[in-house]
Amino acid sequence: MDGLIFNQLTVIIIGYEDTATKAVVFPEKINGVSVKHIGNHTFYEKGLTSIVIPDGVKSIDVSAFAGYPFYLGEDGEFHLKADVTLNELGSVVIPDSIESIGEAVFANSCLNSITLSSNISSIGIGCL
Repeated sequence: MDGLIFNQLTVIIIGYEDTATKAVVFPEKINGVSVKHIGNHTFYEKGLTSIVIPDGVKSIDVSAFAGYPFYLGEDGEFHLKADVTLNELGSVVIPDSIESIGEAVFANSCLNSITLSSNISSIGIGCL
């Protein structure tokens, strides 16, 4: 899939540069190498509308699909960001291969429902 930045040594998707594609179907392999992890902040505030994660992915790391519409100002108050594009994922199915989900993975990503696997051994604080 175009736009994915993949580290073949660590088998982690570490970035996403495609601003036009909002419905992301992850490939099982990139350049013949199996995708095993989705990295920290990989799809942070990308405006995605849906994701399909293939069986074989083992973990989703911290804030992978998150977004935060506020920032802490110098005055100590929270302020609304002027230019923010949150993900609006709707429904997500976590495949049986996923063993861990990091902290704040789906924070502010407009989930209506999520289907979790029984194989998950760890879910981070604020995952949803």
